[in-house]
Amino acid sequence: MHLNKVRSIFILLLISTALTANAQYSIGSWKDHLPYNNAFSICHYSNNIYIATENGLFIKESEDNSIRKLNKTTGLSDVGISAVENNENHLVIGYLNGNIDVIENRDIYNIPLLKNEAILGEKKINNINIYNETAYLSCSFGILEMNLPEKEISNTYWLNASQDLAVNELAFFENQLFAATDSGLYFANKNDNLIDFHSWNVKSFTKGKKINALATKDSTLFYQTADSLYSYPVRFEAIAIENSSIITIAQEKLYLLSPTVAFELSLNGELVEAYNSNELAYVRDMLILNDTSYFADFSKGLVTNIGEEWSNDFPEGPHSIDAYSIAVNENYLFIATGGIDAWNNAKVNVGTLWSDYYDWNRLSAEYLGAKDIVDVKINPTNEKEIFLSTWNEGLIEL
Repeated sequence: MHLNKVRSIFILLLISTALTANAQYSIGSWKDHLPYNNAFSICHYSNNIYIATENGLFIKESEDNSIRKLNKTTGLSDVGISAVENNENHLVIGYLNGNIDVIENRDIYNIPLLKNEAILGEKKINNINIYNETAYLSCSFGILEMNLPEKEISNTYWLNASQDLAVNELAFFENQLFAATDSGLYFANKNDNLIDFHSWNVKSFTKGKKINALATKDSTLFYQTADSLYSYPVRFEAIAIENSSIITIAQEKLYLLSPTVAFELSLNGELVEAYNSNELAYVRDMLILNDTSYFADFSKGLVTNIGEEWSNDFPEGPHSIDAYSIAVNENYLFIATGGIDAWNNAKVNVGTLWSDYYDWNRLSAEYLGAKDIVDVKINPTNEKEIFLSTWNEGLIEL
């Protein structure tokens, strides 16, 4: 069995709180400073709402609606989350580097087999499906099957002879397993030898198309390309959609999530606007529980809707993970987010991030009138004087 139960706090970041007496952390302990507004997935596990961001999870507790963070400093094994899914007993977390964490009750188990495997190419886990107590992980090279009670990888499925066909998402449909790939919609009978790539075939009408996402409802398989939504068997003509749209199922209804609007999709292809609010900026996932709708928004974190009321929430953190250099004193932390591409501008337009160790703020590149902020200094005799250096755009005094 390839697993390590996470028992200790892993050091992630960034800045020792020995420098931050006001942050109420003891000398030698660590605190993460990560953005949590970039939410992309949401699930309901152990009676709480789990929201996935690129660098960690945050959890909305059902008892008191409080928010707590779960990341590499507090129990996860890694950063760079790429996929999350759950059933009643387990929550599975996949990472860009192939690492896997499984949450069972309040314990976190790490399965690093894929991460540590010496294979060529990417190991990214693109998506996760759970069928009974088996997790199927869509990866950059094929499919991993994982036994959740045993916390171990039980099988690897490649869809072609060269073992390099990326799988973007899976769906179980009419006793078959369908795989959305960059080369079309592949399928195999669940009872076939899935380890043999000859068991996998491509639907001829999708051959050569990049299939991004799948969903099933009422004896229909829905599949999505960058600009169109299709049904199988065919129930409607292809629907033109925005490039960033995503299909998903919530409370047994099919939704098409555009960046700012959620549409309900009927079996005849009719799109009806279901949710529209200024609180929605870049919706990536949704969840409905009773009379409350939750949205994972890549700009606004967790967006909640009850009737006519809308709100959003996420833990305090910087606007971006970009950090090229930092400056600290007892009262302030400043981050220069820019960079250098060889000897040219990297064109990082985030600006400068700063904190008083309680709240985070941003001075945008537009406000500063410059990009690629590469260094920041605080005057040691007058902390109100802050100097920013840029790559090719001069020196800025705040």
